Amino acid sequence: MSLPLVYVLTTGGTIAGKGDSSVRPADYEVGLLTGNDLVQAIPELAQLADTRVIEIANIGSQDISFGHWKKLAETANGLLSSKEENIAGIVVTHGTDTLEETAYFLNLTMKSDKPVVLVGSQRPPTAMSTDGPYNLYSAVRVAIQPEAAGKGTLVVMNEQINAAREVVKTSTFRLEAFKSGDFGLLGYVDTDRIVFYRAPVRRHGNNSEFDIKNINELPTVHIVYSYADAPGTPIRDALASGAKGVVIAGAGAGTLSQNEKAAVAAYRKTGGEAIIMRSSRTERARH
Repeated sequence: MSLPLVYVLTTGGTIAGKGDSSVRPADYEVGLLTGNDLVQAIPELAQLADTRVIEIANIGSQDISFGHWKKLAETANGLLSSKEENIAGIVVTHGTDTLEETAYFLNLTMKSDKPVVLVGSQRPPTAMSTDGPYNLYSAVRVAIQPEAAGKGTLVVMNEQINAAREVVKTSTFRLEAFKSGDFGLLGYVDTDRIVFYRAPVRRHGNNSEFDIKNINELPTVHIVYSYADAPGTPIRDALASGAKGVVIAGAGAGTLSQNEKAAVAAYRKTGGEAIIMRSSRTERARH
């Protein structure tokens, strides 16, 4: 009986980094290990799945761009729709700093119900007690599970399964770095089985209205963070730069300072067409 086929799309990040000291896990350089290095370092994968590697990039995730997102989405969609290969799922290795953003993008642009799982690590492979290999092994386990299908893009870290739309990074260095707030995680990667407790209900994958086939760039949208007595300068500068939109992370339920309100009102009087949206900087809100 043949093993399930999983493609591992690699982009770099801590999981592909190397440092000079095993006891200083925060001191390392990203992008020094290839995708094949990552897979070959886990011989147990050979008993779990037929894993094949495609390198998309090998950079820190702070430098991930729309070009990388588009390549990821097109590559994954092409593989999952292939009639020549019966692919069980896709795993994407990624730096943790912006992993949630890439996961959200893929959640909206995947056109298959087969699992797409993002994974990273908080410690590089050269660190004592690195979390990368086991996270990657866990991600492949989830990608081949029939129960993982139809749940949108997933994030697997620290034996936890989270939904791409809801998960955020909540810790700089701790291993349990990704959480989904009030929504809670989707399930666990236990040693004996994969357990799901719930499924996302908002549109994703085949039900999403997003299609990037004919899109080669995204409009520029700036995020402005509000605070007590915040000036209107960041808003004015963002609009003057030609941005197509500005999202203001307001205090509480999205309140703005008088200076910020004045900046928005002044722009409206110019007849400018940029979209200005109010959001909230609070951790718990309706999303």
